[in-house]
Amino acid sequence: MTVFHGVTPAIFECMKATSEKQHGTKYVPRDGNKGTATTSTTMYKVELGFEFNPSSGDLTYTLIDKSWIVPISEVWKGIGDTINSCRKPT
Repeated sequence: MTVFHGVTPAIFECMKATSEKQHGTKYVPRDGNKGTATTSTTMYKVELGFEFNPSSGDLTYTLIDKSWIVPISEVWKGIGDTINSCRKPT
């Protein structure tokens, strides 16, 4: 489990849109604050549970399942990098 702090609803939406576009991640439910996020290709699969608390700004991800080829540290780094890129003004 990893918690990202200081996440606004706009950052969370940007993060979901970016990961959908770049990695084909599916969020279920798409507009929910709690659910699953799954990225799956022919090479690997990563399934995470997510819970976003807009009042505290905490976004928690929990590993459900992943392919052995994907280091969990890279999953957390990728999410953190995407959140940080969504924090920057465009």
